[in-house]
Amino acid sequence: MNIQRAIRFLCPGVSYSFNGYEDYAHLIWPYNPSMPKPTLSDLQTADLPAAKAARISKAKGEASQRIYTSYPAYAQSNASLGLYNSLPNTDSFYPANIVAGIQAIITAEHTAETAINALTTSQAVDAFTW
Repeated sequence: MNIQRAIRFLCPGVSYSFNGYEDYAHLIWPYNPSMPKPTLSDLQTADLPAAKAARISKAKGEASQRIYTSYPAYAQSNASLGLYNSLPNTDSFYPANIVAGIQAIITAEHTAETAINALTTSQAVDAFTW
């Protein structure tokens, strides 16, 4: 179980620390009556959804990076302005190819998100790649 990830998922923005070791026994929780210290059971229950949320967020970032690496912003805007219409349709910057390439990356990210949501352990989520 990743205690820090579970805490960030359950209690976003709360400042906490550990006294020496990163385990529940050494968790130092700020006094806040409106947000009591989560129990170990709470953290264990939150571990899988926290892992999924973190991995999906990472997948979305990876997809965005793939889009902008493959089709830089200038290429996307130039294609939308029609500046690449004279290119042969086999060129990667031909407008239809840019649209198809971006759609393929987005589809792959959605497929990855579905696969992540189907996983049943946080270890499997942590090991997931796409």
